[in-house]
Amino acid sequence: MDLRIMPDAKALVAAYLRAQPEVQALVADRVYGEIPNPAVYPLATLTVVPGPGEAVRERLDEVHLQVDAWSALREEGGSPEEAQTVAAVLRAAILAEERITGEQPLDVPIGIVQGTKDIMGPQELPDPVTARPRYIFEVAIFVHPLI
Repeated sequence: MDLRIMPDAKALVAAYLRAQPEVQALVADRVYGEIPNPAVYPLATLTVVPGPGEAVRERLDEVHLQVDAWSALREEGGSPEEAQTVAAVLRAAILAEERITGEQPLDVPIGIVQGTKDIMGPQELPDPVTARPRYIFEVAIFVHPLI
């Protein structure tokens, strides 16, 4: 019996977002799993968060992602409005099923995005330590293996 390994939904979505012209116009290719050091803002981070995970055994996986849209501090030229704009564009890109479904541009194809679902709309949540502007939202991504 061959094992069916579910694809890395976070990697699929990150690759997809980096390839979208509307996202590139705002954050270039700065879509990460965590904030790099040093960081250039604005940027986005993706985190897998707990969700109900309505998976179909070995066929379809539901992965919940929290997307954080970060801006530079105001004294560095950033603003909460910039973080809000980045979040709005990222969310629209992810929920654009006619774009996101299918294989994503990775060096090694790892899976297929079957669909998306909006879980929580954008919320303003500045970083509690630095007060850096941030908007977060949550989406569900439905993925399945290539075979």
